[in-house]
Amino acid sequence: DHYTPDFVVIQRNKKTIAKALIIETKGQHLARNFGDIRQFMENTFTTLNANTFDFLYLEDGRDMDYHLQAITDKISYCFGSGTM
Repeated sequence: DHYTPDFVVIQRNKKTIAKALIIETKGQHLARNFGDIRQFMENTFTTLNANTFDFLYLEDGRDMDYHLQAITDKISYCFGSGTM
């Protein structure tokens, strides 16, 4: 199986990708089908690629202010501080 995320926010260093934030969104009715991929992305993938990639999962059911704050916080953490 192949996984294609909903959004990828990248930071470039000239023509190469320096860092990337992978963002996945799921409605509550689809979340149960995404558990294995989510666990892999949050644990294995980000651990193996800690200096380059991070992952943010947003599930339907929270209000828009929560989602906007989660996105803002993760982007600041990933790209603002210089570390992932």
